[in-house]
Amino acid sequence: MKKNVVILGLLIVLIGLISVDSIASSEVASDPLITLSYLEKRIEDFKVYVDSNDTGGTVVNSKFEVINVESGKTVIFTDNSVEFILRRGDATAIGNGDDGLSDLTDGLELGTGDFVQKDHLILVPRNDNRGIVAKTDIWIMIKGTYELR
Repeated sequence: MKKNVVILGLLIVLIGLISVDSIASSEVASDPLITLSYLEKRIEDFKVYVDSNDTGGTVVNSKFEVINVESGKTVIFTDNSVEFILRRGDATAIGNGDDGLSDLTDGLELGTGDFVQKDHLILVPRNDNRGIVAKTDIWIMIKGTYELR
């Protein structure tokens, strides 16, 4: 008899545990860990972060911009790693005293007064008043920020 009471008690405890487990699992479906609106907000925040490229609020155009510069004007590059291509006209380089512009097409450094070759990709590595002077009206393609003077 005692054996039957112990078995009956264990059976009641087992049924109780199964009931508690089924109730707990049904609550998880109705009470998710995060809400859909929270998840959508975080995804939107991440998209804004990626789109801005985390440049401190300044959006840098990753495409070349074509500009016309009149004869005698100076183009000063106002950002690091500006690239440009002289498409038409004559221009000379402006270095910073020690270093100049990097002609990536020929692998040369252009110092102050050196002529910039047409259709060569030129890199301005730093924002330290490097630029070009238009000897004639010129057309250039620029990727980065600049200032006309």
